[in-house]
Amino acid sequence: MFRLVRVLQLVFYSLRIGQMLGAGRAVRGLRHYLAHHRLIPYWLVTGLAFAVPWGWQMLGDGGVTASIREAEECRVNRVVDGDGVRLDCGPGRRDLNVRLYCIDAPETEQEPWGERSTRHLRKLVGPTVLLVDHGAGRWGRTIGQIFTPEGEDLNLAMVGDGWAPVYPQHCDERAYYRAEEVAQRARRGVWSEPGAHQRPWEWRR
Repeated sequence: MFRLVRVLQLVFYSLRIGQMLGAGRAVRGLRHYLAHHRLIPYWLVTGLAFAVPWGWQMLGDGGVTASIREAEECRVNRVVDGDGVRLDCGPGRRDLNVRLYCIDAPETEQEPWGERSTRHLRKLVGPTVLLVDHGAGRWGRTIGQIFTPEGEDLNLAMVGDGWAPVYPQHCDERAYYRAEEVAQRARRGVWSEPGAHQRPWEWRR
């Protein structure tokens, strides 16, 4: 009984921490904690690591930002920059050039912020991701939302960790704006110093 109560407490606090710190940090912190506490069975470690990202997104936005049921499993070829990836998707391994939905990371030329943002996305993605297709962009790229196999929204994690501002012209997801506000207050990533890297869409004009 003590173990069950402790686990339920962890879930509750993780969901609240997720709202404050961003889904990416909350989930990674929970996994680390659970993996180093042997009183909690392995099956609970696995189950909670899967459940928390879903619960946080539902708390943050009144519902999951995108349906994983619509997602396609893809192999990651490479991370192009802080808001772009090349993926091989589906049974036919279609080569997709994906522009990440709702976010606009600093450009590579905006040194050192562009490279730092790219490195952070490389840390987040694994060998495979789940892709939710949001249609085609202006330059023929797929606009997409990518998730870990466990269901963590990596677009949202980039915002919450401070390495990609929300793209205001192309995003109406409340959870993203809330995550950005938290990142700004904590001065994470691009918010640690003022400059044009905080508004890449203006820098490109």
